[in-house]
Amino acid sequence: MNIAKNILSVFEEQICEIYNSKMPRLEQTQMALDVAEFLYNSSKNTMFVEAPVGVGKTLGVLIPALINQMENTNKITGITYATATISLQNQIMTEEVPSICQIKPKILKMEKPDRLRAFLAMGSEHSLCRAQFEKNYKKIERKVDSQKMEILNDFVKNSHTGLRSELSSVYGLDVNNDVWKLMNINSRYCHDLLCKGHEYRKKYSREFALTVTNHNQFIVSAKSIINDENFDEMHVPVTNRIIIIDEAHDFQENFLTTLEEQLTLSEINQTAKYINRRLVSQIGTSFKLLKRNANSEKSVSILDDTNILLTQLRQLKSNILDEEIENAEFKFSYVYSKYDELMTKITNILKNDQYTVWYSAEDNNIHYAPKDFKHRLQSFLKELSAHNKVIIMSGTLTMKGTKEELTKDWYIKTDEFEYKKYPTTFDWSKQIYFYAPQDINAKTGNNLIKQTKHISQIITLFQDTLGIVPGGALILTTSLSYMDNIHNKLSEKNLNRHLIKQGQLSQSKIIETFKKDVTSILVGSGSYFTGFSIKGEALQNVLLTRLPNPTPDNPFFKLKLEKIDEELERSAVRDLIMYKKLEQAIGRLIRDQSDFGLFTIADNRIMQHKTWLLSKKIIIHHSLDQLPKFLTGWTNDKLSLNVPIFNERDLSIPSITRDESAFVIKPRQINSGEKIRYDEKRVKERYELLKTMPEFDETYVPNFETEFDSAMSLGYQQNKLHKGLDENFWSKFPDLTLQEKRQVEAKISNQVML
Repeated sequence: MNIAKNILSVFEEQICEIYNSKMPRLEQTQMALDVAEFLYNSSKNTMFVEAPVGVGKTLGVLIPALINQMENTNKITGITYATATISLQNQIMTEEVPSICQIKPKILKMEKPDRLRAFLAMGSEHSLCRAQFEKNYKKIERKVDSQKMEILNDFVKNSHTGLRSELSSVYGLDVNNDVWKLMNINSRYCHDLLCKGHEYRKKYSREFALTVTNHNQFIVSAKSIINDENFDEMHVPVTNRIIIIDEAHDFQENFLTTLEEQLTLSEINQTAKYINRRLVSQIGTSFKLLKRNANSEKSVSILDDTNILLTQLRQLKSNILDEEIENAEFKFSYVYSKYDELMTKITNILKNDQYTVWYSAEDNNIHYAPKDFKHRLQSFLKELSAHNKVIIMSGTLTMKGTKEELTKDWYIKTDEFEYKKYPTTFDWSKQIYFYAPQDINAKTGNNLIKQTKHISQIITLFQDTLGIVPGGALILTTSLSYMDNIHNKLSEKNLNRHLIKQGQLSQSKIIETFKKDVTSILVGSGSYFTGFSIKGEALQNVLLTRLPNPTPDNPFFKLKLEKIDEELERSAVRDLIMYKKLEQAIGRLIRDQSDFGLFTIADNRIMQHKTWLLSKKIIIHHSLDQLPKFLTGWTNDKLSLNVPIFNERDLSIPSITRDESAFVIKPRQINSGEKIRYDEKRVKERYELLKTMPEFDETYVPNFETEFDSAMSLGYQQNKLHKGLDENFWSKFPDLTLQEKRQVEAKISNQVML
């Protein structure tokens, strides 16, 4: 097979037919060819892909990866695709996978890829627990009407995955967070054998052709397996795979969250109140003081060694140690394990040379993470690439598009990775009216009066734009307190528009609302910088409250600066973090070549970054005077962009070989036995047969990874029914050798005797 020619035919013929387009995207096709060359030809196991919105990077990476996986090159067992946002996970499963399955020959080879070969792995908080639902049935009934309750009952009994996204997309019901928390998984175990959520999660560790997961779950799975920790069935497969890390601009911060530990006030109260009640009370006061001092600009506070709370924790540790010495029975009491856990946390928090410690006003907890964050990330990526082909991609990875930037930002040597950057298919100079009023000072610090004034200016500014821009609007804030304040202020206004605040509805429901009501207004923060994609009139007005500069107390920023003394380099780190987030914010407005609208930033400090704006071809306006003309130009004149016309001569087409030595990884062996080819169709048929057998017993039902496993499972059921392994039985397993058949008979005989 000519791999490059095959990829070209997929994009030039089939993708165009599937998406009803006249020609393929030049950048997307080039990206697919580059990814294929990396998978087949490169001796390096890591690739960075910088592809802006509009390139179509999901299909650009999945199609060559699936072609490679289908051929089972060098025993790659599949693809694990990790995203930062729920919306992209759902998009891949509901839009990209069905499209890929229309390609002939079918890459996923199944009519229903979501059932077997493509798998959506989400966190437990997104999954149904039937036992929880039954336990809280009366509470749920009081929160929803009878019609919704009927739908919930149907979902609990008949859903395929038990995922919240299925409840919304298939059953057409979106419940609020308070209701969902009464029915989602809060324990890995469930006594209800008919629980759809737990049944679905048992499939997590199976090696599907494509597993779509999130950053956190992927990182936890990888760290556990790489470190040879106890295997968890809820871990996704992360070895001998093609690993795709999408939305990589958020990956490092998500990696940090997996390193974080927390100390709560309730842990201290419940565990140490009998040691020193007065001291515990003083610690509670310190928590309240930290919360009171939190403000819109500083919801996180770094705690240094002189902080009064750390002094109090030091005293509490001393008291607990005294109790251990003076009370010999203390170590044998049933509460000692809680003291031991508390002591471990306090000891780590007090190691200021090893841990960065901070207070978060969002959850009122103390957080701490190891200062060797850089080394841990470096080791993680190195180990990951030793056992996989790793593709790390985002629309915003660098400022200047150089490998040196990636080396500094990801702590990986230049000669250890490939890097490809693709031009944007958009023209921000034509599609965006960038409004930057010069009289708004967003540098408020801890001054409540300045903060109140800034919020008031934002409200006035936003109202002025609503009278000109008819489409939907998004207000992006850099803190939750700003988000709450702005939403409350807007609620008091008679805007005659549907006003939504982040968290009131699920993200899928918010997206659905925006598409139906094109005059909706959303106030959001955090994930809405990246995880919100709305095309057309439904989103034509985006306002950013201030530059997304990392504050000195931002833990991620502080850890990135660890052991960097030079001010110029520190500034480069700060700017890269800010520019990534700023570009993501601007990108919420333009999702398609036909999109246009207003982007406003309520922070006059933006002019300090004029050079960066010009590099993105952004035209800066200091008033709204020209906005009506800009909008009319699009609505009446139907402006068009200068999009490159697809021509194969403009492509760099690699000569892709299939030399096995070109694609070398270090596979982690699951067992020493050599496995026979996995026949997906035959395995599925056998499992369906197993379930129809009388007295079906799940005691020995493995993942059917091999012919040998399948024979073992079916043979076990036969023995339970006192049926022999005759010629008719062995005819179902033509690939087994005589020796393997004897091994099956012997093992089944021993199992039944046990």
